Amino acid sequence: MKIHTLAAKNFLSLQDCTISSLSAHLNFFVGPNGSGKTSLFRAMRELIEAFEAVGTGSGKTFDHLYNIRANPKQIDIEVKVSWDTEEERNALCAFLYASLIPPNLLAEGLRSSQKLSKLSTYQITTEKYELFSDWLREQWTLEKLQFLFTGQLHLTYREDSGLRLSYTFVCKNEPVTILMGVSSFQDGTFLRGPVPPFPTGGQRGSLVLLEFLLSESESLDKDAAEAMANTYFAYTGSEKPEELDIEAFLLNLADKHGYVQVESPVSTLQAYKPEYVFLTKLSGIDFTQSTSARLSCSRVFALLLRAACVFTNSVFAPFLKPIPFEVEKVFPVRKEPRDEQDIPSWLFGLMSGDTLEKKRYERIQQLFNELTGKDLTREGRAFDIAVTTVVQYTQSIRSKVPMIDILVTDVIGTISMASQGSGVWEALVLSVFLESNEGRVILLDEPAASLHRNMQHRLVEVLRGVPGQVFIVTHSGHLLPTHADELKHIYRFQRGRKGTQVFAGGAVLLTELQKIENKLASSLNFENLLFANGVLLVEGSTEVGAFSVWFPRTEGNAGKTLADLNVALYGMGSKENFPLCLRYLMAFGIPCAAIGDGDALMPTFINKHGKEGKNSSFSALWKVLQEHCPTITIPQESDPFEVYKQEAALAGFYTYDTDEPIAFEGISEVKAYLQSYEQDKQKVDTVYEARCLAESTSDVVPPLVNAILNQALTWLKDQGDAPYWESSRSHTKNYEKHREG
Repeated sequence: MKIHTLAAKNFLSLQDCTISSLSAHLNFFVGPNGSGKTSLFRAMRELIEAFEAVGTGSGKTFDHLYNIRANPKQIDIEVKVSWDTEEERNALCAFLYASLIPPNLLAEGLRSSQKLSKLSTYQITTEKYELFSDWLREQWTLEKLQFLFTGQLHLTYREDSGLRLSYTFVCKNEPVTILMGVSSFQDGTFLRGPVPPFPTGGQRGSLVLLEFLLSESESLDKDAAEAMANTYFAYTGSEKPEELDIEAFLLNLADKHGYVQVESPVSTLQAYKPEYVFLTKLSGIDFTQSTSARLSCSRVFALLLRAACVFTNSVFAPFLKPIPFEVEKVFPVRKEPRDEQDIPSWLFGLMSGDTLEKKRYERIQQLFNELTGKDLTREGRAFDIAVTTVVQYTQSIRSKVPMIDILVTDVIGTISMASQGSGVWEALVLSVFLESNEGRVILLDEPAASLHRNMQHRLVEVLRGVPGQVFIVTHSGHLLPTHADELKHIYRFQRGRKGTQVFAGGAVLLTELQKIENKLASSLNFENLLFANGVLLVEGSTEVGAFSVWFPRTEGNAGKTLADLNVALYGMGSKENFPLCLRYLMAFGIPCAAIGDGDALMPTFINKHGKEGKNSSFSALWKVLQEHCPTITIPQESDPFEVYKQEAALAGFYTYDTDEPIAFEGISEVKAYLQSYEQDKQKVDTVYEARCLAESTSDVVPPLVNAILNQALTWLKDQGDAPYWESSRSHTKNYEKHREG
């Protein structure tokens, strides 16, 4: 299975969120805490559990999952998928085929159909049934059903009408929906076009098929009608019926609100047909037993989803000690472990299994070795499974109990996994879930919680090499790709007044990929900006050192630090980097403000030698500022500095409120500090010097700095609550009122 689009509406923190054009391989979800990243994983999990609940006939409520602003009270979750493995496609094909061919339902259909009244006494013998089912099998092929294997899974929940599930695909340019989970009609009902609020039920799929094939018999006499039926049920090898137009049939099924399901019991001979054998293996249902449950459409989708999707927990249950050997856990019916607690027993089953299972065990060992890696002193780690016997006493009775242990070996020796750190255990859990990923969707929630940063980098490399589709929620910059062309699959969540917005910034930055990759490779802090509530860009390290000290002391800030607000203070090294950094932050929806020297805004500047130079980033900076706030006007070269300053402030770029442009060293308090040096010192050179400077001013913040930090913080708060253009507009109005006042 592959996921192409994820959407949720009125679900937890997600008011109206859609992510499309997902990568078929690696996808990264980032953003501040509480922005909705894990909620999207939760939506996927709830969708699967809803199909499972409906498929087994049990109920499920979503009343506790509404978004607080939901009005009306309706939750919608939609996932566009493609079923791309042979097993998934065979499952859908076998289910539809088996739902159409039960001999008792075919015979009943001929007797009960008003449109086939001329055939009410037609006898479907065993020989005739075999001919018909063989012909239909030849028609019902994967090649002819390609259109069925891409569609939208949809969950709708209303407090007044309950749960509705569906799968919609396109057939001859027409949307066809399979409805499930609604009590007013049968599970697996086909509908064409928009789904009505209260759909009505229809006929069995087998009856619709008979009427589709034999509807012309009604205009014939009885003998001619039976002769027509014989073309499908009593043909000779050289006179097979014409091919079935499957698309036309499914549209007819949808027009008649026909439904499909595989019912029990069937004959032993029927149960040995390949489709029933496949469905028995898939579902565990013995179709020969009258007490067996029917196989519904919702249950088929539930089985496919559960087999395709693997969720990992953000915090893994630790391996604290060897576990008891239990045969039913070592050799489970299911093929895959559900969670990390199944892993020790499941691995023992692989190690003790057949040749293919042992090969898989060896691949997990290799993946574990790659993840845990080698350093300067070690050759890496390896694990193996062992069974030991321990003596236990129960009510003074001595007994020997076999226990399964995981042994980890490195250059120092071999010890139990229970004595290893949590990072080594997490590496093993990830190795298990990632090894057999082809055709599956792995959803990793904070997979690096216990991994040191080098192991996190190795995990990214391992993920690049595994098959299948991977979704990663992370707060670690070490887990993000450093290749700029992979940026388009980083999705950043930003929560504001209108709910969560998702930004796929990589697509916006395609023209600047080389510059972005240089930044990603040279500074981890550049990637970590994606996790901040807001970013304050400054020109260099001196501002970083001083502003981090002065910020908590500014008026009205109540002693809060930048870390308290999850605001990142990022020094870019030079004014030339402002355009690139601003565009990067804007593309990912990160609220940002900038503080720069006055000459950063001007077309020319005076260099350190006192000569006039040209500002090479002037045009690029003002272009970005106008993208940020379309209402601003780019000043003319002849305009006074005040105009440059005011227009830039409307786009969130601030400089010191002076008549002429100054640099950080032009602030009077900074000048006084520099003059206190015995030697002639003109510039604050390091973060350390800037911090010492800021600390030397006691609790006093220079007025110019106090004003500029308050302006920047107000801008960041405005941006955090609304989209850019809206915050720019309101900020523009407030600023203009301030100027008029």
